[in-house]
Amino acid sequence: MKGKYEYQLTPGYSIYNRAAIVKQKGSFINFLVPYYEKASVKKKLKKSFQLYLSYVRSQPDCPESFKKDSVIVFSYASVIEIKKQIEKENSL
Repeated sequence: MKGKYEYQLTPGYSIYNRAAIVKQKGSFINFLVPYYEKASVKKKLKKSFQLYLSYVRSQPDCPESFKKDSVIVFSYASVIEIKKQIEKENSL
C-alpha cells in the first residue's frame, strides 16, 4: 500500500512520457527518464512535484520529511528499464 502522502504518477502518464519514480522520501524524489529525454518533460515533472509539495505542506498533519527543501533528481535509463520500473510501481 502506498503511503498517505506518497507522490505518484498515473500509469498512463508514465507510459506516455516514459518517466517513472525510482524513490521518494518526503521532499526528495528521484525520477527515471530516458537518456534522450527532452527538457520539457523534466520541467513538467519538477513543477508537478513542487506543486504537490506545496499541497502537502499546507496540510495540518504534514510529516516533517516534507518540510525540508525539495531535492529533485533525474536518473537516466533505457526505455526498457523505465517500462520495468513502471510495471513495478503499478504492479501491471
